[in-house]
Amino acid sequence: MIEQQTRSPVVELIHEHVQTAIETAATLGHPILVSVSEDVENIDPLRLFANSSGYSSERWYWEHPQNGIAIAAAGIATSNIVPWQSRFTGIRQAHTELAANAIIDSIDDAGHPGLRFFSAFSFDPERKSDRRIWKGFPADYLMAPRVMLMKQGDRTSLVFTVSISNRRDADTILRSITGLYDRTWKSLNKEIQKAKPRVETDPTDEDEQIADAYRENVARASQAIRDGAFEKVVLARYRDIKTSNYFDIPRTLDKLRTDYPGCYTFAIARQGSIFLGASPEQLIQQKDKKVQADCLAGSIGRGDTPEADAALADELMNSQKDLHEHEICARAITEALEPLCAELNVSDTPQILSFSNVHHLYTPVTGTLSNGSTLLDLVERLHPTPAVGGYPVRETQTFIRENEPFDRGWYAAPIGWLDADGDGEFIVALRSAIVSGQRARLFAGCGIVGESDPDQELAESNVKMRPMLNALQGDAS
Repeated sequence: MIEQQTRSPVVELIHEHVQTAIETAATLGHPILVSVSEDVENIDPLRLFANSSGYSSERWYWEHPQNGIAIAAAGIATSNIVPWQSRFTGIRQAHTELAANAIIDSIDDAGHPGLRFFSAFSFDPERKSDRRIWKGFPADYLMAPRVMLMKQGDRTSLVFTVSISNRRDADTILRSITGLYDRTWKSLNKEIQKAKPRVETDPTDEDEQIADAYRENVARASQAIRDGAFEKVVLARYRDIKTSNYFDIPRTLDKLRTDYPGCYTFAIARQGSIFLGASPEQLIQQKDKKVQADCLAGSIGRGDTPEADAALADELMNSQKDLHEHEICARAITEALEPLCAELNVSDTPQILSFSNVHHLYTPVTGTLSNGSTLLDLVERLHPTPAVGGYPVRETQTFIRENEPFDRGWYAAPIGWLDADGDGEFIVALRSAIVSGQRARLFAGCGIVGESDPDQELAESNVKMRPMLNALQGDAS
């Protein structure tokens, strides 16, 4: 049993700031955030995500085991959705305003671990959203959570954030945060309940039809490339599966983070659905003006023996098709970042980045952000990279919009977080699925160039779906 303090120092600390916050909100004409934190003993953040569903319809989870960071969030202190035509500009302005006026404090001078604003964007805002699948997942989104449990290395912190306006009185605010504090500790004291789902995965006629349509799409794209329409396009497909009971999301996330410690395990629960995955691809990271982007394009499966595995990695490093695909991605990322960076460093030769089920060609891109540029500026210029969209962007986005028979929603799109200083990290939401009730839709995509073979691309997409399929089933990888 985790020991909870009998008195809530968090509520007392918020009480110290409430009146100032109310007066500031009146002066500014809009609410402001008060965020306070306390360090706690080592608690798995997955407990908060798993056990807070009863009182919070909005939940986020983010973990990169190799980097030693895990964050769970529940509830909404404040959120923003802006018109899609100005989605990056609007979200950037909303974040700047919220962060500039936030009151941030911590218990016992421990130092606040950092208020996180979670953000996400759809892959293509110009495509009509499929609300049957993506209800609650808009074209752009920014959210500050009410409660967050964050583990960074050996430090674990519990963060509570409240939005305060001059129309709320102090007593109401404190009663609300007291109730939230109590419910949160009840969640943290509960073990994560797991039960293996009974998932139906036998191929169906619909699966075969989708596979046939994907082969045709690949052939169409390859011909367009040979005709000079564009250099590369990424085509995605989906697969629907169902369970006779329910999908165990905490169990799924636990398996993903265990099996893929070098990936970003993520989950966003909104309005009855959960979008989750284990992405190998960082889009952009910024810390103290230093930035890093990943070029991850070109892949091959793993071998059953060390000798076979090494042979496959060598085959990838010498594949002209994959090297061409990778070079396009590295070139596009460089072109996107150069105008916003004072310096930029890009390796001339890709390296192999290996996960438990696949080898990738990988090139890190590092640099220093120019004065006046922001993380969201970088996200806007990078998305979609050729690793998930194509090159050139306009022509390939049009091709995807006209030829892919489904809405990608948040699949292959930027999701991530920013702190109050504007530092943060966004990933590309790959190796993912959206779950609603007893149904799940899995996504995968492959980079298509002129020499692509439809059967090989279909096989590669199956390899990329396997991690999510195994995790949702609770099977071995």
